[in-house]
Amino acid sequence: MLKIIGIYLMLVQIIYGYINIYPSFFYKELKKEGTYETFVLTNRSKEKVRYRIYFEEKLFPELGAEVYPKSITLNPYEKKELKVLITPSEKLKFGMHNLTLVIKEIGTPKEKNKKIYSMLKLKISGYYGDLKLKLSGNIEKIKDQIDLEIENKGERIGVFSAYLLDDKKEWIFLDSFILKPEEKWKQKYDYDKEYSKIKIEEQDGKEYFFQNLK
Repeated sequence: MLKIIGIYLMLVQIIYGYINIYPSFFYKELKKEGTYETFVLTNRSKEKVRYRIYFEEKLFPELGAEVYPKSITLNPYEKKELKVLITPSEKLKFGMHNLTLVIKEIGTPKEKNKKIYSMLKLKISGYYGDLKLKLSGNIEKIKDQIDLEIENKGERIGVFSAYLLDDKKEWIFLDSFILKPEEKWKQKYDYDKEYSKIKIEEQDGKEYFFQNLK
């Protein structure tokens, strides 16, 4: 059976300040040859800043996690990229694995007296193995309101988007959400157009839920 691997990054903690980074999470299939994500750091202040970038935990050789560069200096309003690469080995056990990427301000030579520096942590939660996703739910259209209740009955976390089909046969984006196993997503939406169908798909485009609204 083909091994399917995914990796999920989510912003979990910001302390002692603010660091502007995009995207703030990453979730997609991790391929044998390696999968990487590019993050963009932006300095929105009027001062030069320097950051040190590293993984908080001791690296597991089976994960093959790398980050480049190890440090970044940003002038006021400047942007620079950093890349995270995950290349797991076949020895990695099936299931969930976690790492924490740290982006820590280290100051410049002119900031000898600065006592508080910003630090951001990105939690990397990855799954290894053929872990299934399965959605169930109930969707009702009552007059000018749509009520949604979706539950993840699968074995792993999923990042989903919901779309509505309008009278022009075009799919209109409704919302996006993250669901852990056994977790439910409930929302109510007001609308003033005629929609005939709703679908929910994962980030890779695979549909996991489809329902007619008429």
